[in-house]
This record gives sequence, structure tokens and C-alpha cells, in this order.
Amino acid sequence: MKKFLTGLFLFFLLSLANAQQSQEYDGIKEISVEANGAKVEVAQIKGQKTYVRVEKFDPEKCPILFFHTQDKDLTLKTNPPGGNPCENIIFIKTPKKVKVRITAESSQITLDGLEEQAVLNIKKTNAFLNNCAGRLDINSQTSNIIAKGLFDKIKVDGENSFIEVTWLKEPKQPEVELSGKNNIIFYLPQNVKKMGVKDSKFLGNLIIQ
Repeated sequence: MKKFLTGLFLFFLLSLANAQQSQEYDGIKEISVEANGAKVEVAQIKGQKTYVRVEKFDPEKCPILFFHTQDKDLTLKTNPPGGNPCENIIFIKTPKKVKVRITAESSQITLDGLEEQAVLNIKKTNAFLNNCAGRLDINSQTSNIIAKGLFDKIKVDGENSFIEVTWLKEPKQPEVELSGKNNIIFYLPQNVKKMGVKDSKFLGNLIIQ
């Protein structure tokens, strides 16, 4: 614990000296980002380590805090939703399947090639998912989400958001659970005519094409 706190303090001092930082980590299993007013990009690519780079932030008003646990969880915190926006730019590259959790307000999110699970808890945010797979959990307020990939489980909640999901290949009986009050469009491959949807007090609009 002492070693962890020392490392965190040293990184904070470095942040004060230079408003651009990068870190590398081994064996990360889960990545969490909390941001307000940021641009966040997370990509799954070939490599050996998880690489993080943070740019364009005010080291005094908007310091970046990294928390790396023994359980191989990595959390990045800037000003959280509800605070003053910080126009940080955060790039994360991970070499393997990991769970990615984004909590953001007034931000722009891009997730590329993720194969495990993406969890979005967002407000007034635009999110783009490219060539992703696995599980997608969304809780959105007044946001826009466009996702393309091969998702086997989707759960959506929230309100006043536009959500568009395109399956690039034939889904293998995906599990879909909807609640809240969003406008949702599902685009299926031409050879798929129907999709089972579990409706849990869903009050929004759903179009399946």
C-alpha cells in the first residue's frame, strides 16, 4: 500500500511539471475512466502491455489520478461528472480482452475492437463503438451512441438518448434487455429477420431493421 501511494504521489508531481503523461501496465483485467469534458479513446490491439497516454490537461485544475490495484484493475480519474469540465485527451491501448467502464459527462468516447465488455454510464456525451463484440451495457442521459460489431448481450437504460446498434455479422441469439426511455434502432444482417427483446418497463421507441 505504501509503495502504491508513493507511486501515485510521484505521478501527481510529474503531472504538475508536465501536462502530458504516459504509463504502461502489465496484465490489466479491467479499465475504468471517469471524465467530464474529455476525449477518451480505448482500443484493443496487439501488444504486450496496456498503454495509457494523457494529453491537454491543466495539471493544477485538472490533475489526472491513476489507481492501479493488485487485482490488475486500472482506474483513471479526472474531474468527475457534475464538476467543472476538463478537456483532457485520454488514449488507452490494451493488448487483450478487458472490461472497459466509462463514466462521463459532456465527453466524446471512441471504443475500437473491444471483445469483452463495454459499460457506458454517460450524460450529454457522444460515444462511438467500432468493431466491438461481447457485452454492451448502456445507461445514458441525453446522449448519442453509435455501435457497430458483433454483440451477444446488450442492456440499455436511461432516457432522452439516441442509440444505434449495427450487427456486422449474424448474431448468435443475442440477449437484449431494454428499459428506460430512449430512441433505439437495431440494424440486423439481411438474413436475420427477428430478434428477441426483453422489455423491462421500456417506454422509448425501438426500430429493428
